[in-house]
Amino acid sequence: MARSGYEIRLDVLRIAKDLADDRYHTTLHKKQEDTSRRFDLASMEEDSDATWCGYEIPADNREAETLRLAKEFYAFVEDK
Repeated sequence: MARSGYEIRLDVLRIAKDLADDRYHTTLHKKQEDTSRRFDLASMEEDSDATWCGYEIPADNREAETLRLAKEFYAFVEDK
């Protein structure tokens, strides 16, 4: 049985959501690692008064990014 247009759009939206989530979590993980690395380097220096300074959480624009990606993917699927 052929898939309806709604099913195809839902699949495209799911793919876009997964990609937006992956990108956000990758950015978050990189910021955590970078902050941890800087703290480790500071604490190894002599006479260092290293204190933990937290990292800034990246902006969570996953919803807007999901919709943007879904439109881009769907346009590609529609293109003949």
